[in-house]
Amino acid sequence: MKIDRARIVGKINFLINRIRDRPPVYLGDDTLLLYTPYGFYIYLDGRDDSLTPHIINNGVWEAGISRYIDASLNPGDTFVDIGANNGFHSLLAAKRVGPGGCVVAFEPQARLCTLMQRSLRANVMADRLFIQRQALGDTTGMVQLGKMAYMSGSASLLSNQQIVEHEEVPIDRLDSALEQLSHAIGRKVVPNLVKMDAEGVEYRIWCGMRDMVRDLRHIRIVTEFSPISYRHQGMDVVGFLHEFHDHGLRIQIINRKGELRDFDIRHAEMLAQAERQFDLVLSK
Repeated sequence: MKIDRARIVGKINFLINRIRDRPPVYLGDDTLLLYTPYGFYIYLDGRDDSLTPHIINNGVWEAGISRYIDASLNPGDTFVDIGANNGFHSLLAAKRVGPGGCVVAFEPQARLCTLMQRSLRANVMADRLFIQRQALGDTTGMVQLGKMAYMSGSASLLSNQQIVEHEEVPIDRLDSALEQLSHAIGRKVVPNLVKMDAEGVEYRIWCGMRDMVRDLRHIRIVTEFSPISYRHQGMDVVGFLHEFHDHGLRIQIINRKGELRDFDIRHAEMLAQAERQFDLVLSK
C-alpha cells in the first residue's frame, strides 16, 4: 500500500496546531475571536447556533470541503466563495493562495460581512480578500433575505416558516459581479475554484454563472446539492444534474473526509430522489 506522506504530515501538523490552539476569546457584543489550526484568526457570531459551536469545538467548518479547498488551491490562484457566511473558507483560501492570489467572498448578511472585515484586518489579508455584501442569482436588483433566529447559516431567499426577520440586500449574476470587481480592483478576476452554498437557490446562481463556466477551459466548483429542497420548489432536479454534465463538467461526490467519488450521470434519477443533501465537486 502506497503511503501518502504529505497527507500524513499535514494531519500531524493540523493536530499539533489544534493542541496549541488557544481557546476562543469573548470580546463582547456577541462576538468571539478564535485562532484556528489552519493558522488564521476568525471572528465569530456568538449568537449563532449553526456554525459557531462547530468551529469552536473542531477548529474547522465542513472538514471535507475545507480539506479539498486547502489541497486544491495553489499560490496565485483565485477562489470565489458564494455564501461565505463568517468567512471560514474564504480565510482558509486567502491563506493558501497568498499575496499573489485573489479571494472573493460573497455574503449578503451585513453582520457577517462586518465580522469578515475584522477577520481580514486581523490576518492582514486586504491585498487578496475582497468581501462583497450581496446575494447572487440569475437577476439584478434588490431582494429580501429571510433570516432565522440564532441560525446565521440558514439565511435564505426562499420562504420558510422559521424566518423571523428580513434584510434587504442587492443581488447580481456572478459573471456581472466579477466583471464589476475586476474593474474596481484593476485586475481580471477569473476563478480557479468556486464554492457555492446558498440554502436552496444554487440553481439560480448556476443560471447566472453557466455562460462563464462554458467559456472557461478549466474550473472547479464545490456546491451544496439539496434534492429535497429542489423538489419542494418544483424544480427538475435531473435536468439540473444534466446541465452540469452538458457543460462538460465531471461530477463527483465529496464526503466529510474530503474524499471524492465519481458520479455516473446515468444515476441522476436516483440522486434526484434522495432524502438528504450532498456536496458535489464539478470540474473540467
